[in-house]
Amino acid sequence: MWKNTKATREPYAGPDRESLRSERAERCSYPPLHGK
Repeated sequence: MWKNTKATREPYAGPDRESLRSERAERCSYPPLHGK
């Protein structure tokens, strides 16, 4: 069970997390695009 959690956490901290961060940064960088 411990190995499973670490295995799922490793990939998430890689490209998955970077992609999410990039999308979040773009959304925060472009508030007008959201219409706010």
